[in-house]
Amino acid sequence: MHEIKIYGEIIPFEDDFGSGYVNLSNVQEQLSKAEGKDILVKIRSFGGDVETGFSIYNELRRYAKENSAKISTLGEGQVASIATVIFLAGDERVLTGHTEPFVHNAWTYTEGDSKRLQRVALELNKCNEQIADHYVIHTDLTKEEALALMENETSITAEEAVKMRFATSIEEVLRPVALKRFSINKNDDKMNKKTQTLLNKAMQFLKGFSNKVVETAEGTELDFPDLADDGVIEVGVKATFDGVDAEGDYVMLSGETYTFVGGELTVITPAEDEMTMEDAKAEIAALTEQLEAVTNKAVDLDTQNKVNIALIANFKASSKPAPKEQKEAPKAKEVNPETTASKAVANFNKFKTK
Repeated sequence: MHEIKIYGEIIPFEDDFGSGYVNLSNVQEQLSKAEGKDILVKIRSFGGDVETGFSIYNELRRYAKENSAKISTLGEGQVASIATVIFLAGDERVLTGHTEPFVHNAWTYTEGDSKRLQRVALELNKCNEQIADHYVIHTDLTKEEALALMENETSITAEEAVKMRFATSIEEVLRPVALKRFSINKNDDKMNKKTQTLLNKAMQFLKGFSNKVVETAEGTELDFPDLADDGVIEVGVKATFDGVDAEGDYVMLSGETYTFVGGELTVITPAEDEMTMEDAKAEIAALTEQLEAVTNKAVDLDTQNKVNIALIANFKASSKPAPKEQKEAPKAKEVNPETTASKAVANFNKFKTK
């Protein structure tokens, strides 16, 4: 990967002003030495000429297209004004932890009559629109949000820049090793007592720097300055994050969540899928109770089933078979209507004569 630098003010002039200034020709010259390789563009600039800034952006993207190369941009220290437009030329855009891209409305120096000032105002508004559109294309910002950030002259933190896709990541750097451990043989006869005393004091002093550093699930680090490297992290210990007192929640590689208030660890929340011994015992007891209930129910059903089988067998043994032929019902006696009526009249006459 070939490295080029954009350090200093972005200027439209082609003259070589030396260090502290960058123009289009300077960037083109650096690109000519890249020989088609991938490019790392290191940027440290407070901005400058808008037109030149866009020209440098286009030059970088043209190089990427013509050479099928990857462009990576690294914001170092200061990425402000039109330098933010150049920073967005990267396929990969990285900020150091303390770099805060600065965006604002376009401005200029001018003089002249009212018509001249009106034309300049229109040109500045056009620049604002152009820059806002550029932000929209490369980030998750809407145009209204981009214009609002510019209007408010906003410094965007590295973390905020990643969230809005202004940057793709924050640079991870190795922290210096404060202590290289070594052992002292106190029984060494060649070492006099004075030397041993001095070395022991030095060891005690250096142990103060052997603090515990723990990596979070996001790849950042929590620093426990008062805790030895082999110390146990528990509620009450203090920690710093990025040089200041840790505050809020931090998810660890183990899945646990550490909650800090004013740098002090107040709560350790187990991972969601982590089960305590008490929870495990309670779950085993509940499952055992369920198993016993199911077993008892099965025994009851088996017993009832045996009773039903016995009843059915007994019923079959005692039941008489149905008769093969049904007996005919006795025939009703025939009734003579005339005889019946005569008897009824005679009985009625007898009743009247009484």
